[in-house]
Amino acid sequence: MTFQIDSNIPIPPRYRNGINASFPFKEMAVGDSFWVDGETSKRARAAASTFSKATGHKYTTRADGDGVRVWRSH
Repeated sequence: MTFQIDSNIPIPPRYRNGINASFPFKEMAVGDSFWVDGETSKRARAAASTFSKATGHKYTTRADGDGVRVWRSH
């Protein structure tokens, strides 16, 4: 297997638009929440954990019907 080596390609930010743009973490105030379906719930929980570590904001996730609800708790 052969690989092409490229030069001068900037490293993109770790998160799109500053922090994972797939979920509305940046827009959330304490007490706000959003719901995701069961297929997306694992991704949402992981993203909440990552966003929390990156910003110091705290998030709580709970099963809600056939999905998960994510709250900004602090």
